[in-house]
Amino acid sequence: MVLMYICTGARNKELRLAKLNNLDLGRWEIYLEHVKGEDTYGHPRTVSVPEVIRPLISDYLITRQFWLMKNQITSDTLFFAFNKGHGPMSGNSVRKTKKMIEEELKVKFELRDCRRAFGQYYLNNGVPVDDVSVLMGHSSTKTTEGYYCRKREEDVINAVKNKW
Repeated sequence: MVLMYICTGARNKELRLAKLNNLDLGRWEIYLEHVKGEDTYGHPRTVSVPEVIRPLISDYLITRQFWLMKNQITSDTLFFAFNKGHGPMSGNSVRKTKKMIEEELKVKFELRDCRRAFGQYYLNNGVPVDDVSVLMGHSSTKTTEGYYCRKREEDVINAVKNKW
């Protein structure tokens, strides 16, 4: 789940509320339906699932299906809660899962750091900030640049060399 946060730039709510059918394995994309501001300014979006995590996602889906069948449970939620209804995880469940991962890895992180890493990775690899902003679900590049990622000084210097 944390890898999906890092590699898709999804917000906590967006991935937590994702349904299994929001994940298109043919195209390796995930449709983020429940976005920030979904009832007002937010717009659902589709993002790519990078090749580097596809084997892990495939393994997760097999394990997920096996566990559900073994326990005679159905759930249409991609990352379901282990409670009576097996619906979406609560925000608190995600925080508990994150804490377990931090303890296992001996590294503290914030879920927003996953979004920052996502944005900075694409920006550092030549994706224009306008495109990164769209992928992150921002209505303006000001939000993207102000809170998540900015071009590295070294990249800007190299871009302007020999322009005079």
